[in-house]
Amino acid sequence: MKAAGNTIILKCFSQMLAGFLILHCMNSTAGYSQTGNQDTYDALAQKAYEYYNAKAYRQSAELNTRAYQLPGEKGTGNHRYDAAYNAACAWALAGEADSAFVLLQEITVRGKYNDYKSITSDADFASLHKDSRWATICNAVKKNQADKENNTHAGVAAELDTLYLKDQQYRFSLMSLQQQMQAATGDAKDKIKQQFTALAMQMKEQDSINLRVVEGILNRYGWLGADEVGENGSQALFLVIQHADLATQQRYLPMIKQAAENGKTKAANLALLEDRIALREKRKQVYGSQVWTDPATGKKYVDMLANPENVDQRRQQVGLPPMSVYLGQFFQMQWDAHEYATKILPELEKIKGQYK
Repeated sequence: MKAAGNTIILKCFSQMLAGFLILHCMNSTAGYSQTGNQDTYDALAQKAYEYYNAKAYRQSAELNTRAYQLPGEKGTGNHRYDAAYNAACAWALAGEADSAFVLLQEITVRGKYNDYKSITSDADFASLHKDSRWATICNAVKKNQADKENNTHAGVAAELDTLYLKDQQYRFSLMSLQQQMQAATGDAKDKIKQQFTALAMQMKEQDSINLRVVEGILNRYGWLGADEVGENGSQALFLVIQHADLATQQRYLPMIKQAAENGKTKAANLALLEDRIALREKRKQVYGSQVWTDPATGKKYVDMLANPENVDQRRQQVGLPPMSVYLGQFFQMQWDAHEYATKILPELEKIKGQYK
C-alpha cells in the first residue's frame, strides 16, 4: 500500500501558488465533494491509511474506494489511482479478491499503471497470486511499462519530473522558513529573514531557468497531458507558467484553456491561473484561490474577490473544494461570504489602497 502522507502533501503544495507567500493548495484539490471535510479525498485517504495500519482492512478498502470514486478529477495518472491501488491492497488483505481485481483492472486499463516490479513484489497481493486473473493484471502492467519506455515523450517526462521537484523544493523550504519567522523574535527572526530573502532570490533564478525549459517544450510539443508525461510532468508545465511573470501567463493562457477543454490539464489549474492573472491586471479574482497577507500586520485575506456569495458554486464547477474547507485546512481562516462582501472586502480595499 502507498503511504497517504506524501501524496497528500505534494497534492496540496502543488497548488499552493505563491511568489514568496503560500497562496493555494491543489493538485489538485479537485476530488472534493460539497459535504464537508469528511468527504474530501485527503480526509478519506488519510483515514483509510490509519485503518490499514490498524489492520482494519475492510474499512480501509471501503474508504479508499470512496476516495477513488469522488467526482471532480478526470483522466489518467492522477492521485485517484493511488486510492484505487490502495483499495485493491486492502480488499486483497480482507479476502475480497473480486473487489481487488475490479480496482486492479481500473488502475491498469484506465490508470495505465506501469510499475511491474512494485506490484509483483507487493506482499498485500499475495493472496491473489494463484488466481488466474493475477497473471492478466501483471501482463497488462508489463505492457504499460513497455509502452511508457517506448513513449516518444519519455525523455521530456524525465526532464519535467526533475523540474517539478526543483519548483516544489524551493517553495517547501520557503514555507518552512516563513513558519519559523512567525514564531521567532529578535536576532533569530532577523537571521531567518536573511535566509528567506536569499532563498527567495535563488528560487527566482531557478524559476527563470525552469521557464526557458518549459517554453522550449511547449513550442515543440504543445501542452502535454498526464498520459504523455505523467501527472507530475504535466503539472510541472502548469506550475512554471503559474510562477512566471504576467506577460508569460497571458501568452500561454489560451493554450492552457485549450488543454483544460481537451482534458490535458485540470480545470482547477486554469481557474488558478485566471485568478492570478485577474489580480495582476487589477481585476477581482473569480475562484478565491489567492490569499493576500498584509505585510504590515501579517493578517491574511482572501484577495479581491468578485461575487463572493456564489464563489463555492464556481469552485465546484472546476473541482475545487468549498471556501470553508480550503481556507480552514490550509490557512486556518474562516469563511463567511456575507461578512466578506459587506465588511472584509471594503476593509481590504482600503488597506491595499495604502500600498499603491
